[in-house]
Amino acid sequence: MPLPDTETLLKLRGEGWTQPQIAKRFGVSQQAVSERLNRAKVFTKGPKSTVTSAIPWDLSERSDRHRISKLSPYLGIRTFIKMKLGEALSGQERKHLRAFLGHVKSGEVLDLDEQGFLYRKRLPSDGSLVIRWPEGVEKDPAVTALFERWPNDTPPLEEE
Repeated sequence: MPLPDTETLLKLRGEGWTQPQIAKRFGVSQQAVSERLNRAKVFTKGPKSTVTSAIPWDLSERSDRHRISKLSPYLGIRTFIKMKLGEALSGQERKHLRAFLGHVKSGEVLDLDEQGFLYRKRLPSDGSLVIRWPEGVEKDPAVTALFERWPNDTPPLEEE
């Protein structure tokens, strides 16, 4: 069975499938899955990783980008994406994820304004996303899938 299209691969990754799991499901090598994702400019490690590139806010022009990128809300959303991609989490990342999911479960979404990252009350326009999608940023279904909540807001967290 051949590899599915890139959008399907990203959807599977967003649902928590690892590259080896996808490869096994479609009877191909993990390298074939990785190469397909790399050709689509989807990276799972390093500065061009899906985790970094999926975040819809452009922090590059912000003078406070280094400060806000070290705060718990930003670390929480990064860890949330990492979890959705099926990557292993450290103990510290699990703490950030639990804090982030606590806000999601209480009916909040993550947003960014001129002050930095903050949690806001969920609106109907937020749909099932865990973030408030920035105005003027196109919603690519393959990317927005990474920001979808789990059913009952319960991710498959591994035990420490």
